[in-house]
Amino acid sequence: MTAAEEQQQQQQQDTATKGQSLQSLYLQVRDKPCKVADIRIEPVGPDTVGPNGETLPPRPLRLKEEILDRELERVYQAETLKEVHEALETSVEVLRQLEVFDDITALIDAQPMNEPDVCTVQLMLQEVGRYRFGGGTYTQGGEYSVEGNAIARNIWGIADQWAITG
Repeated sequence: MTAAEEQQQQQQQDTATKGQSLQSLYLQVRDKPCKVADIRIEPVGPDTVGPNGETLPPRPLRLKEEILDRELERVYQAETLKEVHEALETSVEVLRQLEVFDDITALIDAQPMNEPDVCTVQLMLQEVGRYRFGGGTYTQGGEYSVEGNAIARNIWGIADQWAITG
């Protein structure tokens, strides 16, 4: 076995050990009291380049804040780390079902550090494009047809969806 292979094998073992130690740590603390102090919502998206070549920040979310607050309320009500985790999983699934996000990433953070029974949740949301268009042509037995569709999503910020097909 070469030195590079040995190093790669050692890295794999270290990664597996870290995963196991994180799992055992979670099992030790999951039933301890833990309240969510804050949920930080951060819009993410593809990098947009401004007129001077600078990278612009992602656009603000179109989905109304009241809808996010309603779906995340259960996370604030959780009282243990396990309950926070389960409530966050449920909230993320409900947000996915709205079909207005391409990607949702959630992170439970041990902030603030001076309060061991408090955590912060960071939610990174990437919204789908507002409009989607499609079309096609079809032939069958010498007959031709053309079809097109247009979908507008989340126009009013309430997870609405409008479709036209013709």
